[in-house]
Amino acid sequence: MGKEMDKSSSCPQFYWLPKWLGWELKPADHYKHHTHFNCNYSKRFSLWDRTFGTYS
Repeated sequence: MGKEMDKSSSCPQFYWLPKWLGWELKPADHYKHHTHFNCNYSKRFSLWDRTFGTYS
């Protein structure tokens, strides 16, 4: 479902962009998001993780 949501986003012509940038969300990312509460709160936007020292 998540992959289909990416394709139907507000810019469907750029559905390939997250994969090309290494930002494509995968099941492992979702699992990490819900099991590791002290790091990597966002794969696509890591500014806050880097700022507060929670990026790994």
